[in-house]
Amino acid sequence: MNYFVIQNGRFIERYRCEVFSMSLALLFSLF
Repeated sequence: MNYFVIQNGRFIERYRCEVFSMSLALLFSLF
C-alpha cells in the first residue's frame, strides 16, 4: 500500500511538471 502511494505521488509530480511545461510552451507560442 505504501509503495503504491509513493509511486502514485511520483507519477502525479511528473505529470504536473509536464503539464506545466506544456502550458508554458503554449503561452510562449501564442505571444
